[in-house]
Amino acid sequence: YDAFLKSLVEGRVEEFTKRLTNYLFSCTSSHDFQAEADYHNFILGLLASIRETHFLFSNKEYGAGRPDCLLIPKDKSKAQGVILEFKHLHLK
Repeated sequence: YDAFLKSLVEGRVEEFTKRLTNYLFSCTSSHDFQAEADYHNFILGLLASIRETHFLFSNKEYGAGRPDCLLIPKDKSKAQGVILEFKHLHLK
């Protein structure tokens, strides 16, 4: 879990994606996430503990957009900011 979060805030996107994918395929079912909001809330729950080091915003309006999740480091010299967008994919 800690390595998962660390890879995210350190900008190691490929590692983060691999860890998240492995977790989702090993622990969840396709029935667990029926809509984008389900996935959004699941990830938001995983990110809750990062609030010690980051400001965490969900669907907050910024300019002309509204990112699904926004992580802003409290100490910008130690971490990167992260914008997460979720998209629902319909597979046939």
